[in-house]
Amino acid sequence: MVKSDAIELGSTMTFHKTACLFYIVGLGFGTSYSLTEVDCIDWVKTNWMKKIFRGVLGCGIAELIFWSFNYLYNNAIKSSSQDSVLAKYCFTGAFPYIIVPLLIYGPFLVFCQRVNLVDS
Repeated sequence: MVKSDAIELGSTMTFHKTACLFYIVGLGFGTSYSLTEVDCIDWVKTNWMKKIFRGVLGCGIAELIFWSFNYLYNNAIKSSSQDSVLAKYCFTGAFPYIIVPLLIYGPFLVFCQRVNLVDS
C-alpha cells in the first residue's frame, strides 16, 4: 500500500473519489450520440496531424471545463454561506466529470467530422 493512499481513507475521501463514476456515465451517453454520425474506422485511420490537433483541442476543452467549475466553486460558492461537502463534490467532481466525457465523446466527435478533422 502506498503511503499517500493510507491517509485517504474514510467517508469524505471515498465520497470524492466516487466522482469518477460520472465519467463512465458521460462516456456512455456521449458515445451513443456520436456513433450514429462518426465512423470509428475513419476516426482511427485519419492522418497524424489531424489526430494531434483533435487531441490538443479536446484537452483544451476538457481543461477549460474543469478550470471553470473550480473557479466557480472557489470564487462563488466557497466564499458564500452555501459551501458544503455536497457543493464541493458537485463542482469539483460530479459536474465536470459528467460534462467533459459527454461533450468530448459526443458533440466534439461530430464537430470534428463536420469540420473535416476526420478523413473519409
